[in-house]
Amino acid sequence: QKEFLETMIGESRRLGHLVERVLFFVRFGENALAYQLRKMDIGDVVRQTVESFSGSLAAETDKSGELIRLTVEPDLPPVMADPVAIGQVVLNLLDNAVKYSRKSDKAGGDAAVPKDLTGRIEVRVERGGDGGVAMSVKDEGPGMDKGELKKIFQKFYRVRGGGRDSVPGIGLGLALCRHIVLGHRGRIDVESEPGRGSKFTVHLPAAQNWETP
Repeated sequence: QKEFLETMIGESRRLGHLVERVLFFVRFGENALAYQLRKMDIGDVVRQTVESFSGSLAAETDKSGELIRLTVEPDLPPVMADPVAIGQVVLNLLDNAVKYSRKSDKAGGDAAVPKDLTGRIEVRVERGGDGGVAMSVKDEGPGMDKGELKKIFQKFYRVRGGGRDSVPGIGLGLALCRHIVLGHRGRIDVESEPGRGSKFTVHLPAAQNWETP
C-alpha cells in the first residue's frame, strides 16, 4: 500500500508540473506572467524539480537514475524568487537537454522518447561570481554554432539539422526561460560548440542584493 501510495503521489506531482507548464506557456503568450517572489533556497527547488523530472523518465528508459547528475553546493545564499516559475525554468532546460541528447535515428522514430542518449546530463547549483547563485544544465548533445546561439532565445526559433528536425516542440521553451529569468533580475547564458554539447546557466542575484527599483 505504501509503495502504491508513493507512486500515486509522484504521478500527481508530475501531472501538476505538466499543468503548470501549460499555464505558463499560455500566460507567456498573453504577456500575463506574474511572480510571487519570496526569499528561498534555490537548491531545494532544483532538487525537487530534478527528482520529479527523473521520475517522468523512468517510464521511458531503464537508466533514468543514471541520466541526470545533480550537484548542489552547500551554504548557498538565498535568492528572491518564485519557486514555481524557477521550477519551470529548470524543467524546460532539462527537457531540452534530454530531447537534444538523443542519438540521431536516421530510420525515424519518436525523438521524444530518450531511450538512447549520447551522455549524462549534469545539473549544478553553485555560488555565482557576483555573490549570487548560478544554476546550470549541461548536456553532451550535438551542440550549436555561434550563429545559432544568437537566435535560440527568440520566440518560435528552433535549431535545425544534425538530426534535430524531428525533435518535437514549437520553440517557446527557451524564450519562456529568458522571460522568467529577466523577471527575477537575473540572466541566462549559453555555451555551446558543434559536437561538444551545450551548457545553459541561470544567474540570480542574492536576496541581500535585491534592490527595489
